[in-house]
Amino acid sequence: MMAVKELLFFLVMILPVMAPPPPPAPDGTNFQLSFPNKTVNDYARIDIPSSASPLTAFTVCMWIKVGDQSDDGTLFSYSLPDEDNELLLTDYSRFKLLIGGSKRTMDDLSANDDQWHHICTTWENSGGSWNFSIDGVLKDSGEDFQTGHVINSGGILILGQDQDEYGGGFEQSQSFFGEMYGVNVWSNVLSADEILRMSESCFSGEGNYMSWHITIPAQLHGDVSIKAPTTCKP
Repeated sequence: MMAVKELLFFLVMILPVMAPPPPPAPDGTNFQLSFPNKTVNDYARIDIPSSASPLTAFTVCMWIKVGDQSDDGTLFSYSLPDEDNELLLTDYSRFKLLIGGSKRTMDDLSANDDQWHHICTTWENSGGSWNFSIDGVLKDSGEDFQTGHVINSGGILILGQDQDEYGGGFEQSQSFFGEMYGVNVWSNVLSADEILRMSESCFSGEGNYMSWHITIPAQLHGDVSIKAPTTCKP
């Protein structure tokens, strides 16, 4: 019969192998969403309440790590019952920004080189001015883009899919395939200096309209999973 001392030694040696400690749980903002498949089944859904204020301006920022060279992929999709593309940021091989169904395309801009990138886009409706930045650097901008338009609340926000109909109508070629972190939305236009500072640290910036640590995880579908801590680095 095994002595007590020998039994304790055996347990100390074998238990770490048999039952490794679980991965750390998400803490604050220190986690990311992993989209492991190029499929219409993988996405995160967030329902924006009707009580939320409508947007006459916004800043949307996030970190992505994508190596997908095969197709485009959708980062952020917000739809209303009468407009599928109320706010859409898609195609990490040549970015497109859509507001109220109207589109701006940035043919020479991509972020699918399997490195972490900070993506930020802004818009305001008084003059229709918009900006698009990658890693804190302004890459494209313009005026007279949906001047006077208002983005109403009460819609569906999807991370990882392009809504071709309200809450659905996904296409595999438009699916996000990679890692996503720190999606935040502000109800105002952030300055170039603020965006630059956020791009220098993965843990800076918290949206006043939608915040990563409050909103995520919402409704995760398919094989989308939470990984903690995040591997994000500038």
